[in-house]
Amino acid sequence: MKKYFLMITILLAPLFTTACEKTYSKEEFKQNKTLLNEWLAKCGMGGTSENCQNARLAIQEIERDRFFGPSKK
Repeated sequence: MKKYFLMITILLAPLFTTACEKTYSKEEFKQNKTLLNEWLAKCGMGGTSENCQNARLAIQEIERDRFFGPSKK
């Protein structure tokens, strides 16, 4: 019984720790390159969290702005 409890605890621990992370917007990532690089390293190519998605969107916008110039809103 103790073995199963330990195994379940170990398997569920990452869910609880990632659910408590602050979610950054793509604008925050665009303004803070250190934060952006940190999250890109965490996410790699397959991260599916909201922070990973926002970091990828920020990179896309940075590259687009570099190529076409800043977008006018």
